[in-house]
Amino acid sequence: YEVESDPKVTLISARGASGKSTLAGHLSKLIQAPLWSLAHDAAVSGDAPTARLGAYLGTATPLDEAHRLPTLIIDSLDEARLRVTGLSWDQFVASLIDFSRAGVHLVLLGRKRTVEDVWVEFAERDIPVQWFEISHFDESRQKDYVDLRTLGAEAVSPGLAYEQARDLLLSHLNGQRGGDLYATFAGYASVLDAVAAL
Repeated sequence: YEVESDPKVTLISARGASGKSTLAGHLSKLIQAPLWSLAHDAAVSGDAPTARLGAYLGTATPLDEAHRLPTLIIDSLDEARLRVTGLSWDQFVASLIDFSRAGVHLVLLGRKRTVEDVWVEFAERDIPVQWFEISHFDESRQKDYVDLRTLGAEAVSPGLAYEQARDLLLSHLNGQRGGDLYATFAGYASVLDAVAAL
């Protein structure tokens, strides 16, 4: 949705069960950045980032030590949002804004509606944000995905029976007249993995 040359915050949105948490885990290992999964927290508030980062950095004043933490990945924004009041959520986001201003690059993952609300908060404070969305495979690429998962990268022609079975499954999932709703559902990796398994 938005690309910045020098972002202070990176937002990644997607529907449920589309790979956000898997991506967060891989990214954390790849860039050696701490991963904070809000799915495992009972609640969040304005004090949560300070407490979490204070424990991670071993200091009572993590804002003063923010330069020691170039990147923080926070997953499951939407799950945390559902468990708290509006006031607690606003205070939590305000605290994230403070850490962003102190120099921590935040990578935040969640569903589109929650990410959109967070984006507004950062944008209103003129903090450079980039925003990406994990989207679905369109109908032309669904077959390629299923073939790769089923047959592997070095596969030869699978044969007519395989192609007919694959195409039948995908056509039913995509719906005869279902439109975009069916096509987007069928195009997510978890659904295509099920097609490949079947």
